[in-house]
Amino acid sequence: MSDQFGTVTDRLADVMRVITFSRQTGTLSAERSGQQGQETIYIRYLRGKVIDTQVHPYYQGSDPVGWLQSWGSCRYKFEHTTNEKVKTETPQAPANPPQTQPTPPTRTITPIPRTAITPTPRIAGNTDPLHPITWPGYPPQSDYLRLTQVSPQQTDPYQTPLPQMPMQKVPMQRVPKRRFINDENSMRLLRQQGLSRSHRQIFLLIDNQRSAQEIARLTSKRLDEIYTILLDLENIGLISL
Repeated sequence: MSDQFGTVTDRLADVMRVITFSRQTGTLSAERSGQQGQETIYIRYLRGKVIDTQVHPYYQGSDPVGWLQSWGSCRYKFEHTTNEKVKTETPQAPANPPQTQPTPPTRTITPIPRTAITPTPRIAGNTDPLHPITWPGYPPQSDYLRLTQVSPQQTDPYQTPLPQMPMQKVPMQRVPKRRFINDENSMRLLRQQGLSRSHRQIFLLIDNQRSAQEIARLTSKRLDEIYTILLDLENIGLISL
């Protein structure tokens, strides 16, 4: 595994979920050392939805996305696409291709018709995946989520609808639920895990009724950052999504 390749993560599934929640468009690439050598994958997203996957060496199972979500420690990077139409069109022959011209009986020459060339979508130069989007008036965000570009549909981070991925249905409104009633024990667990002040602030706002969008408005944070913090709280067992 190359040390210069991307960023290290313990769970590739968390990275994929953040890209889905924030409706990103681009290519996620990841690599790890498997039993048969180095494994490399490429996942193409269109506004947070998986549209194509490539695996090297070839994956023979029936659920490549589910298999990628099972990856543990690996390196990854996310390259944003400036043009959202990432699906390249199949080249088509001209409407009136040249016809075969007769020649002396000794041979027949068939000219090759020209094909239309579709330009390849330009990929932005960002190789540091999930970098915080800079919104005017907002302070720098968490190092975990590094999104450097935003699609035109993301002009309002609080109103962005959540897309649907092939392997699961994502509800439009997420209402986080507390698993424990005792706040003192919960705060003690937050301190033991070494989580930030923002984690404690978000946890105290969870009342089993507020949605993630409401919490984002109350804290003046972006919706994708709220989901990142909620995932951290879910991973240590304090809430459920």
